[in-house]
Parts: sequence; structure tokens; C-alpha cells
Amino acid sequence: MASHAWYTLGESLPGALQPARKSDRCRTIRCRQTIAPMPIYRFGDFELDPDIRQLRCSGQVVPLERRPFDLLALLLSDPTRTFTRQEIVASLWPDNVIIDFEAGLNTLVRKVRQALGDTVDEPRYVATVPARGYRFIAPVDSLTPADTPPRADPPTPVPPVPPESAPASRPRTRLAMVTMLLLLIAGGAVWGLWPREAATVHIAVLPFRNLTGDTELDFLAAGLAEETSLSLARIDLASLRLLGGVSGRAMTAPNVSTQEAGRRLGADYVVDSSLRADATRLRVLSRLVRVADGEALWSAAFDRARTDLLGLQRELSIAIAEQVRQRLVPGADAPTASALTANPTAYALYLQGRYAWSKLSPLNVRQAQERFEAAIEADPGFALAWAGLSQVASTSVMIADAAPDIAVAQAREALRRAVDLSPDLAEVHYATGYLHLFIDWDMPAAVAAARRAIARDPNSATAHMLLGMALAMTGDAVEARMALRRARELDPFFALTWANSANLALMAGDPAEALEYARQAVTIDPDNWVAFFHLGNSLRALGKPAEAIDAYVSAARLSGDNSKVVSALGALLASLGRTNEAREILGQMTERARTGYLPPIAFAVIHVALGETGPALDAIERAIAVHDVHLLGLRNDPRLRALQAEPRFQTLVQRAEAAGANASATPDRSGSSGI
Repeated sequence: MASHAWYTLGESLPGALQPARKSDRCRTIRCRQTIAPMPIYRFGDFELDPDIRQLRCSGQVVPLERRPFDLLALLLSDPTRTFTRQEIVASLWPDNVIIDFEAGLNTLVRKVRQALGDTVDEPRYVATVPARGYRFIAPVDSLTPADTPPRADPPTPVPPVPPESAPASRPRTRLAMVTMLLLLIAGGAVWGLWPREAATVHIAVLPFRNLTGDTELDFLAAGLAEETSLSLARIDLASLRLLGGVSGRAMTAPNVSTQEAGRRLGADYVVDSSLRADATRLRVLSRLVRVADGEALWSAAFDRARTDLLGLQRELSIAIAEQVRQRLVPGADAPTASALTANPTAYALYLQGRYAWSKLSPLNVRQAQERFEAAIEADPGFALAWAGLSQVASTSVMIADAAPDIAVAQAREALRRAVDLSPDLAEVHYATGYLHLFIDWDMPAAVAAARRAIARDPNSATAHMLLGMALAMTGDAVEARMALRRARELDPFFALTWANSANLALMAGDPAEALEYARQAVTIDPDNWVAFFHLGNSLRALGKPAEAIDAYVSAARLSGDNSKVVSALGALLASLGRTNEAREILGQMTERARTGYLPPIAFAVIHVALGETGPALDAIERAIAVHDVHLLGLRNDPRLRALQAEPRFQTLVQRAEAAGANASATPDRSGSSGI
């Protein structure tokens, strides 16, 4: 196969996640600790109230995220002026952060236009000034609060107004509006649509910094942070909102202070901890820091023998949660310990397994499986380890090209044991959802399991991501988007949620949005193969084959030549007339299949691109025989569209649906079930 330059976007942070710069302009627009009330901007049927961070249309709240809100406020602050892209970047992002500003700014402008029902071609409010920047073009009245009538109770939020000049998109937009309104009427909490309540305390647990010098203890630092988050989540009070665990790569950069990390996450308080060790003992230093002024409200040291990881976790997580409860929400119930194991060896192995699985490579999947099995051997009654083993087995068919017959048996048995031991654990419901998604192809059951997991752990980004993936496969794009958005809010530096958001955007037919999400995913974690895979898919959909090839090559390198990646690369090369390279990839796949399992659908994808109908249909036949998970959505799979007119293909689709692929309920899309 021809060599290609590796595609990378560097170790930068995602543009949509950075705090606003503390410049004079930013203080004029955003900071609420000012003496004079801030003006209310009125234009058309809209009002923007920076003081309470609310956009209203005819008196009803229009949801708008924090940074798009800041951009709109900036443009309204001087509607006669063209703001250059450089000026906007300087106002909305800090000086010491290097990101993909182009993708981030384009995303913000698109979201502002969506909220206002505006369009690029016929703008009524926000106009693009070619080669310069953006300008607000509608008449604007600037009012002081004294000029406006007193506000009554906050009105019910409504979705963004559909663009006047885009009639072709109105039916879908109206359906989305009706769906969200029905959810509101039913009393459901539509994630992320309400303005932030002043009484809510936002707290984040930063990654524990491993200062031991021993990378073998990275798993412990990650595990302690997650267990601390779980303990905080058990403080059952509506006024405390926990922001999910974040990527150590993003938050532990040398030039990022604890206070700055908290600002980036939108937190009021952060738990900042470090792990140290000597030959026989471990020490954790923890602080509860107020982000506004950087003051440490509480700090403590926890010492334990290296062999007593379980004791360290229990003491640490409960102590931190209790300090948060006492100092921030004293009316809440005291936190309790999670349902773990009394065996410290089993607990350490479980943390190692969870840490390995989070890396998603085939090698790490095998390591995770080995650690979970060892934890179970140390404590056969350890429900979390059984659930972890089931989840690894279910997802291994996607991540590591595991043979379905082996993975299915292991996933089912491990889940049965987990359910027998602790049926109410959120982790058991995660595992159930992944099994239904990747093994059973039962999307309604996967959705139900994800909802049960969220009911038990509302702050889990993983559970919300699972819900979004399953909903997307049922065709419910509206709620799927909201679920993935909630996952990104809970854990903004979890690259996999951004990658799967890119996949969802592709399924919805929006490759430009998919590209933005994929770039964010790669920026957060340049070692995440799923991020590069969806980056390649997005670039290909946008007609940028050279860049797509580079992205696929990087994904192949990072994934150990995952079949989804190499088949996508081979198909793209074939479509470009580079048939020799495509056949070389096909030959390499054939050799791999002689000594181990390789999903047959991968062969079908390349054969179709080469115009080889017979071999493609033969490969699909083999895929049905082995219950290849990649058959999901076979009927409308865009990679196989050239087979649609073949009677044999239609027969194969019916067989796949009978086997449980549920393809008939899947809309036409260019994505997949995700990872």
C-alpha cells in the first residue's frame, strides 16, 4: 500500500470549549459582577438579555449555548461594525490557548444563525463579510432594564425559529420542534436547553495528577478521579450539578492552572488532587478550590499502603464528597460508599481493566479483558468486574474485530452474572445497553437500558452517549442529538462523544457539522482512532479525498488496521481509480482472514467500490452467517448503494432483518452505529 503522511491536528484544545478572554470588551458583555445593569438588545421579534444570559423570541426563551450567546452579544454590542475573525477569536478565547479556531468559529456562527432562523445566503441578522469577518445587519434597539416591563415567570423554552428562506428543510425542522415541545409538555427534562439557574452549584473533579513518576499508576489516578465523581453524584440534591470527568491530556497541561481549568469547564468549584508515592505507601493530596478567586476552601492528605488501594479509594472519595456536602450543599444527605468489593486485589485489577478499555485499541481491549477476568478470579462476587467484562466483550466486535460467536457467549454470560449479583448498578445497565446495541441489534432494548443507566447515574457521559447512539439507530435524530449534546456537556474533553457526534451529523446528512465535531475529537485526543475514522468519513463526504486518505491512514495506524477503517480506505482508493492500491488492501485483508476472524462486510465494501457485484454479495452472505455487527442498517447502507437494484441483495437484506439487524427501521444515512 502506498505511504501517506500522517494526519494530525496537534495537542490543542477544542475551540467550542474555551473560556472567554478577560478583555475589556469581554467584561463589558459577559461579566455580571458590574455596578450598572447591562443593556437589553431588541431586534425584530428577538430580545437578548446578557444580564440573565437569555435570548427570547416573542417573549419565549430560545435555547442558545454559552459561547454562541457570547458571540451574538459581541455582534450586538456594536451593530454598525464589522468584527474581524481575529477580533472575535481574541474576545472569545484566551491568549494562551491554541485551537482550531476556524472550525470553532464556524460552529458558533452556525449555531447563532440557527437560533435566529437565519441563513448564509439571505441573512437577516448575521452577515458574512468576505475575507474579513461578521456584522449584525438588522436594526437594534439598546434598552436598559428600566425601559422594559418587569419580567414575569420565565416562559417555556422553545426550539430555534426555522429559517424563512429554507422551505425545503421546514418539515424536518417542524417535526423537531413538535417533538421537543411534546417532551416539554410531558415534563421531561430536555438536556441543556434551559438557561443556567443561579442557585445551581457546578462542580468538576479534575484528573488526579500522577506525580509518582511511575506510569504504571496512571490507571489508579484515573480510577480515583472517577470514583470521587461517583461519590459526589450520590449527593442527591438538585442544586448540585456535577460536570463529568475530563481528559487528563486536556486538563493537566503544564500551563493550565487549576483555576483556569475550572473556568474552561464552566465550574464554580473544582476538586484538584495529586498522587504521590514512595516504596511502600501512596499519598493523595486533595483540595476543594473556588474558581472565582482560586481560594482553597479545604485540603487534606490521605496516606495508605500501596497494597490498600481499596481503602484509599473509599476514604478519599467519601471524605471529598462529605466536604463538598458540608460546605456547598449542607442540606443534602451524607454520601455513602459505592457497591464495590472487599478484595483490594480485585479492585486494583478492575481499575486497570477500566483504564485499558478507555483507550479503545485492540491491544488495550485484550488487556482490559484480562484484567476484568483476573478481578473476577480474585472475587467472583464482584458485580462491577462482571459488568466490565460484558461491556468489553460486546464492544470488541467493533473495536477489535472480535469474532461474534466468541464475543456473544462471553458478553451474555458475564452480563448474566452481573445482573444476578447487582441488577440495579448503573454499570450493569451500561453493559446491558451495549450488548443490545452491538450483539442483539435490538435498538429499543438498548435505549431502555441506557435510560435505566441514566436514572441511576445522571452524570454519566458514557450513558448519555450510549443513549444517543441507540436512538440514532432507531431514526430518532432529534433526541439522539440532545443525548449526545448532554454527554458533551457532562464530559467536554471525552473525545469519543465528539467522534460519535460527528457520526450522527453524517447520518443526518450534514457533513460540514460532522467535520467540526470530528476535528474537535482529534484535537482533544490525537491518539483516538475513532476520531480519525469519522474525520475521514466527513472529509470524504465533503469531497476532500486527499485529506480523507490521510485521516484514514492515521486511523488505521492507531487502530491496528481495524476492518472498518481499512475497508473505507480501500473503497475510497477504488473510487479514485487507484484500483491497484485498493486490491492490495483487499489482498492484505484476505491474508488476515486466513488466520483469524475479519468482518466479511469489510470485503463487500471494497468489492462494491471496485464494481465487483458477485464477490460483494458473497461477502454479505458470509456476514449474515456469522452475525456480522456491521450489517446494521444494511438496507440503506450508502457504501452498498450500487447493489440496491440486485434482487439477490434485496433477499439478503430480508434475511439480515430476520436475523435481528432491524435494518427496516433505519433511515438512509452515511454513518454507522458508532463506537
